[in-house]
Amino acid sequence: MGRDEHDETGRRDAGLLGRRSLLGGVVAGGALALVGPGPLRPFARASTVNAVLTGPVETTSAPPLPRIITRAEWGADESLRSGSRSFATLRKAFVHHTDIKTVPDPAAHMRAVYRFHTEGRGWSDIGYNFGVDAAGRIYEGRWARAYATGEPHTGEDTAGRGVIGAHAAGFNTGSFGIALLGDFQGEGRSPTADARRAMADLIAWKFARNDLDAHADDPYELPDGSGTVTFPNIAGHRDVGQTSCPGSDMYPLMPQLRDHVADRLLRGLVGYRVLGSDGSFSTFGRTPTFGSTADIGDLPRSGIDGRPVGGAAGTASGFGAWVVGPDGGIYSFGDARFFGSMGGTRLNKPIVGMATTVTGNGYWMVATDGGIFSFGDARFFGSTGNIVLFQPIVGMAAAPSGNGYWMVARDGGVFAFGVAPFLGNPIGRPGFTGPARSIAATPSGQGYWVLDSAGRVHAFGDAPGFGGGIVAGARPAVDLVPIVRP
Repeated sequence: MGRDEHDETGRRDAGLLGRRSLLGGVVAGGALALVGPGPLRPFARASTVNAVLTGPVETTSAPPLPRIITRAEWGADESLRSGSRSFATLRKAFVHHTDIKTVPDPAAHMRAVYRFHTEGRGWSDIGYNFGVDAAGRIYEGRWARAYATGEPHTGEDTAGRGVIGAHAAGFNTGSFGIALLGDFQGEGRSPTADARRAMADLIAWKFARNDLDAHADDPYELPDGSGTVTFPNIAGHRDVGQTSCPGSDMYPLMPQLRDHVADRLLRGLVGYRVLGSDGSFSTFGRTPTFGSTADIGDLPRSGIDGRPVGGAAGTASGFGAWVVGPDGGIYSFGDARFFGSMGGTRLNKPIVGMATTVTGNGYWMVATDGGIFSFGDARFFGSTGNIVLFQPIVGMAAAPSGNGYWMVARDGGVFAFGVAPFLGNPIGRPGFTGPARSIAATPSGQGYWVLDSAGRVHAFGDAPGFGGGIVAGARPAVDLVPIVRP
């Protein structure tokens, strides 16, 4: 730990997605579930889609607390710690590394750092508030208090104030330190994606509770009363100390980490996914890295190429999506769950779209004749199955209440069922040359977008505009899936 000098100032300052196993054609718990056969057919990958979401976004947030491995679970010897604890409202997050090249056993590594800080440096406890290993597991660091059975070990007192650690001399009060287990100084070993994801999850949870901006450089009042300094709210140790920590391989990733935290703090309509004809998802949102932070996988990256796709729908959390094939087979990604399919069933017409219920516990599929198939808690509100259509149905969207849905035909005609209001269609609108490919609803249910095969979006009701539209290139866009986080 020679380059990462952590002074004991706590008293002075105030006082995991694994690869799922394939089970009978369904990937359990998983990034991918394929049910029902589908004909293989070559499709070229859709060209990159470029767009910026410009509509209003609600920014109050409540991202979930990630799983934290307790001190008891990693084997902390509680006889080593001493002294009382002090707490302060959190204002800053610091990223560190433990500066040890080999970490074969993360729990043993945490015990070694703990013993070094207490016995080697004479500190009252381990200096870090949390540790993160290469697999993305988060370890409880400095002891805060005795927790009730089943209560998460957050490193806070009952008022939500963070325990003051010893990880950044002079800046421990009102901050928490996260240590990456390993050495990331000049060895070309960047932290794993799982480790960076875990850090972002933890920081986002803390920042949401304390109303902190991931991209801001808010003033910090020095605990000794000597003045105020300004530095990033998510900082590397070197930003405030004479150290190389968190290492030359991690420090350049700090801007990306701030983006990832900011993405997790967004709520409401935060972006969208465009489904390409090859089954690929192109994801866009309000930060440059949103496409990677909101990534849930897709067919080509799951090793399934050449399968035709009919449509897609997003989960209620915004962290998953389903893709349906023309045969009614379902592919699920992220936290999307399988509720049934038409795979293996003879259909009169191919499936061309789907929509999910408000709970995320069901979905509808629609065929080109407007026939509706319901699964899970999806209810039937009518169809065009017995109506002679001028053009076939190409997509559907559900009302956010779950008590209705829209369908859109190839010529842009919109059909509304249940509580879903009719708000217009793109027929005759400037810029709409057809054919339409899908329809997607806004979170309020008082607006929708119609996507055409050229990738252009046509907005109705309270649907916000998309800056510059979508340029899909030579390959058609198949569906548009709004990403809405509750």
